[in-house]
Amino acid sequence: MIEGLQVGLVIADLWQQEAVRALQQGKDVVVQAPTGSGKTYIFELLYPNLKTQAVFTVPTRAAPAHSHAASKTTAVADHAS
Repeated sequence: MIEGLQVGLVIADLWQQEAVRALQQGKDVVVQAPTGSGKTYIFELLYPNLKTQAVFTVPTRAAPAHSHAASKTTAVADHAS
């Protein structure tokens, strides 16, 4: 992501923009990218208007605590039975 230093604006990378656009069109999207690349940011852009479900998978060894902490700031889990 490119950060606008003057205004604190975060501009999504092209792949993030494409993912957001596809999600807004109601398409299913799978994103595979390195840790820290901004996958969660895609969800954060859409969360206020999201009317469907999202599934996050994380490695069992790398960064699950970070992913969990980040998700707690923006979402409430809804457990289907």
